[in-house]
Amino acid sequence: MAAKKVLVTGASGFVGGNLVPALVKQGNKVFATSRNRSSDVAIVRLGAEPIRADLANDSEAAISETLPQVDWVFHLAGQLSGPPSQLARVNVDGSHKIASVCSSWSHSPIFVSLSSVAAGGPSSPLSPKDETAIPNPISDYGKSKLAGERVITKYGSAMPISIVRPGIIFGPGDREFNRLLQSMYRVFLNPLIRGGRQPLAIIEVADLIRLLIAVAEKGERVTATTTEGDPARGVGLYYAAALEPISLRQLGAIFSSTLRRPVIPLPVIPPVAWILGLLGEQWSVLTKTKSTLNRDKIREALANGWWVDVSKAVSQLNWQPSRSIEEEMKSWIQRAKEQRLL
Repeated sequence: MAAKKVLVTGASGFVGGNLVPALVKQGNKVFATSRNRSSDVAIVRLGAEPIRADLANDSEAAISETLPQVDWVFHLAGQLSGPPSQLARVNVDGSHKIASVCSSWSHSPIFVSLSSVAAGGPSSPLSPKDETAIPNPISDYGKSKLAGERVITKYGSAMPISIVRPGIIFGPGDREFNRLLQSMYRVFLNPLIRGGRQPLAIIEVADLIRLLIAVAEKGERVTATTTEGDPARGVGLYYAAALEPISLRQLGAIFSSTLRRPVIPLPVIPPVAWILGLLGEQWSVLTKTKSTLNRDKIREALANGWWVDVSKAVSQLNWQPSRSIEEEMKSWIQRAKEQRLL
């Protein structure tokens, strides 16, 4: 593959911190948006060139003057939690600005946007959801990610666009999912809402990176949209997860067997879960920090399942996870223990 000029938004985040080195290793020239000097330093360490641009707060004109024209764009920047207005400013308005700017270039780039299974909404506990299903997000986060998809796909006639919806992501650089592993390790508890048997889509970050690059290279593009703005028949849309789902109850058992430590299932009834979410929000306000322990995430946790079908990515792109989800999870738990991340 010939070297490309690539732009990555959200490069200093978890997924970006793994994608940028992979792109650089392939010989590509990588530019990455940066909001401040500390992000500049992190981006340079990854091997990319920082471009000062704040998609949420800068004007579209200012962003247009700053960004270089490239061959590929990976739009990873997003916000996981916060009030709906804040989620919209980052996940919707920021997505609109970057898509509008890139679509105006003389050379249309391939535009790959990272969304979330939350945008598609929950699945049945008995069967997975595929790309053709009508989206029904239940959380403010999921609604903002779907709205972000829709503002991006409006530019499908001006540039090639693909959307990738990953499940829960884990691996090097992760903080959010690792908090659950830390609770299992430090206090021997595995909190389980509604029994913790709901099937979950989950993916190791290296497998996601391979899929994102494959989508840029040879992925399907959005060719038409519904009246709501979704890719018609799911064309140009990919779910990203392990081939099989996993539940939090299964995760606790894997953790216990891998490290030979007891993990106690802790049933959490819905009323208590809602109280914990509210307390998490109050703690976030008091400490002025972002937290994913909030009522929006509790709403997602109470769903019947988040199981997705990834056969489209497997058949079209010749992609699949390198190992089973149990093997991937065992390997990561052991690595996290050795690196003192637990």
